[in-house]
Amino acid sequence: MTRREDEIAVLVSQGLTSRQIAAAAHISERTVENHVQHILGKLGFTNRTQIATWIAAGRPGPTGTGTERTREGGRD
Repeated sequence: MTRREDEIAVLVSQGLTSRQIAAAAHISERTVENHVQHILGKLGFTNRTQIATWIAAGRPGPTGTGTERTREGGRD
């Protein structure tokens, strides 16, 4: 994931709405929704609750260590 997607995932995990995330991240609500859809797709999730659970679990990647990162600085 990109750094921005990682940032949005953390805000989602805090229970913020797309509107609240947009205000906090200084982006449009539609951009937040796009980021959330990309996060869901990349992780194979279907809802925001799964994103929150993934964040709470320490962002486990393929090996379960939570430390995997891509070249973009985001998590796998």
